[in-house]
Amino acid sequence: MKRIIVLLLSLLLVGCSVPKGDTKSLKIITPKGAPALSMLFVEGDISYVDGSDVISAALLNPNPEYDVIVAPLNLGAKIITTGNSKYRLYGIVTWGNLYYVENANANNDEIALFGEGAVPQIIVDNTLQLPKEKVTYYPSVVEVQAAILSGKVRYALLAQPAYAATLAKAEENGIEISLVYDLQARWAEINGVSNYPQAAVFCLEDSYVKFETEFEQFKASLTQINNYPENINEIEKRVASSYETLGVPKAPVVLEAWEKMNINFVIASECADEINAFLNLFNISDISDYFIK
Repeated sequence: MKRIIVLLLSLLLVGCSVPKGDTKSLKIITPKGAPALSMLFVEGDISYVDGSDVISAALLNPNPEYDVIVAPLNLGAKIITTGNSKYRLYGIVTWGNLYYVENANANNDEIALFGEGAVPQIIVDNTLQLPKEKVTYYPSVVEVQAAILSGKVRYALLAQPAYAATLAKAEENGIEISLVYDLQARWAEINGVSNYPQAAVFCLEDSYVKFETEFEQFKASLTQINNYPENINEIEKRVASSYETLGVPKAPVVLEAWEKMNINFVIASECADEINAFLNLFNISDISDYFIK
């Protein structure tokens, strides 16, 4: 009789336990900077990395380590359309944020750009007609910032939040830096779509199917970042406590730059025209077959 009672209790405990795999913390990897800011309200196991090499390796890994990968759209699209990745496109989290500025105090017509051979150059070539003999490509936006502030060049390409930081430093030092072109507005005029997508969210297809509840929560958290300026106080608090981890300036600069950083989550199927117009520049045709279903 005692053995029967023990057996019944064991069966009862097993029946009440939660099966493994029913809940989990999504494992996420994202580049630092503006893409990392899109994750401010996301709860999960998030890795913040510099550069694209780690991101590329994660997308190509035959034994995927991450449920979610944030990557430049053109990089991720190129990888998934080769058929060598188990990830699919879920949505866009950051959009174009390039600005062409002038230092009126400079005694030359030199131009400082960054991103040679990458997205910034492609967008500049698509939206501006610059005299090539005046253009110098610098290794980073930080070096472009130094060149425009010092008057070494008259014109420069900047991205947020470096754009806001540059204007702040210029004001402190009595330097007149003015906006010449918002390249997003130029892109819209030329290409007939609202903006060009930058950082995209790629999801592991198996994880998306298996962890439906977790991905619904993930989507809600991503959407929360769109509620600006209603949640500005919470954004400020989270940036202030983790700006070094996120790879961004301190909170006051980030908040000053926020609107022009164009952090806005949109599901891929809802911005397919913008995605395709951008990817056409990379000879990648319609990728709707690679959207997460």
